[in-house]
Amino acid sequence: METWDLLKRELAVYGIELLNRKQCRCADGGKSRVHFIANKIKHIESLISKNVSLFRELWDDLDVLIGQRCENDKNPIDVKLRKLFISSIKGLSSFVSMLRIGCGEAAIRLKELDDSLRCALSTDILLFPNRVIKQVPDYKITIDWIFRRNAILSYTSKLLRCAQLGASKANKLEIKMALHTSGPWANLDLAMKERVFEWSDISEEVAGTTRDKQHQRRYRQAFEAYNNGEGVGEGYYWNEIRNEPYSYYNSSFESPYPHRYISKW
Repeated sequence: METWDLLKRELAVYGIELLNRKQCRCADGGKSRVHFIANKIKHIESLISKNVSLFRELWDDLDVLIGQRCENDKNPIDVKLRKLFISSIKGLSSFVSMLRIGCGEAAIRLKELDDSLRCALSTDILLFPNRVIKQVPDYKITIDWIFRRNAILSYTSKLLRCAQLGASKANKLEIKMALHTSGPWANLDLAMKERVFEWSDISEEVAGTTRDKQHQRRYRQAFEAYNNGEGVGEGYYWNEIRNEPYSYYNSSFESPYPHRYISKW
């Protein structure tokens, strides 16, 4: 697959139809309209900037929120909300630790947020007001959504910038495509015939297999006279000759068990 075709398919996933190196078509106000790619990139970057500002405001508000303490509320909060609050704090702490990697100057602010979240994790939940326990999960969902939204917008902007090069130049770019997956879901890129096959391909090979299984001795022994009116045995019999009775006094020559006989006389 050429790079230009790959760009068109990727942009189509996000609702953008690539027309040429200068124009694209996408939904605007419920209607499909043609936009210049340069204008579309500017619009996306403005959305990213707004989301970043909102992202920072949410973190500041959250920092103030989890720093509040109070006496025990008279109305105990639901156990499920408590578990959701704890899970949200843990998730936000892991999220901040991930953001701190390669953030430069912003790492100082993220370090303060990380300390606040760790302090909240080491604090008795009974010291938090009920409204804090109820609001923190909402902050967690909103922060995750904005981060994910900005990641998609940033990716879309990069695709459009690549599309501005045109089909001829874009096809000369080396695009890496993931073909393999590591772990328990590995080797899923096998050809279809290596995973599934038609029954007709093996019908002759396995013909009679079921019948052969049904006629095995373990399923038919003691049932030989089942339809002859002679009765039928029950269960599975194994005629072990060594279990036949014999005289103890004549065991030296009657016993079916192999043994070393030492005469007492």
